[in-house]
Amino acid sequence: MKITLNKVEFEPLAVSEPMRDAIMAQPQMANATWRDVWHWDMEAQSAKTLVTLTQTGAVPLPNGLVFFVPKPGTEDAPQRADQSSQKMAGRILEAVGTRNPVELLRALAKVLMLPQKKLPLEPFAPLNDVASYTLKMHVDHSIVQMRCASRNLSFYMAVPGQVAFHADVTGVKDDEAYEALVAEKPELKTLQPRFLVPPRNRANRDIRAMALIHRARTLQAEAQQRQSGGEEVLPEALRMSLGMVQAELRMLAQSAQKQAPQQAKPKPIVAV
Repeated sequence: MKITLNKVEFEPLAVSEPMRDAIMAQPQMANATWRDVWHWDMEAQSAKTLVTLTQTGAVPLPNGLVFFVPKPGTEDAPQRADQSSQKMAGRILEAVGTRNPVELLRALAKVLMLPQKKLPLEPFAPLNDVASYTLKMHVDHSIVQMRCASRNLSFYMAVPGQVAFHADVTGVKDDEAYEALVAEKPELKTLQPRFLVPPRNRANRDIRAMALIHRARTLQAEAQQRQSGGEEVLPEALRMSLGMVQAELRMLAQSAQKQAPQQAKPKPIVAV
């Protein structure tokens, strides 16, 4: 599979777990991962949307873009070589005919079709009479390297795959009423509804599946190594990561089965 941007062919490649961690740790990924999206004011009994919504009232889930050239010898814990990364960014933007990273993201959005998610307000509604709170959105991404080997060009793309929401209580008018509510519904303190992001086209599905299959194998290998070493109970973070990856892969496989009868021969994926 290759994606063409202004006649430049990029091949999506899976990345190692250390590289994934390094990309997710970049400053520009912070806003792509956590966002304040909605606020409820208990005193005014009114809501305020904190992000721009689509015409259907959903939150867009943009891809992330990172220019990252690792320092030599840092494969086990990749570190960004700033000057080399900046030079790479300039070369890529010039090659694909975009003036800045935002234009490149727009070109990629045409290829992958930007997903979106409506805010799940109903599960948090019981809080409305007793607390003010901010709804925070957390997005899990698949990380892929986009490489043009013939021109020695490379950048990293983060593709949204799962989204979760969490209420951060910012004010309580009546402590007793709030405590009574969470005593009756203790799940409100840890409520975090999670949703899988359906692929809107084949390119989105195939890129995510490729990255997730590689990550699933990596996590499974780690789990087997730990069990072989005598660990009876795997770390919760490992179990959760593996479960989330497997759930998303099942969803993507079901999507592929539904779309298979409708698909003709694959066409080149091109963005201008």
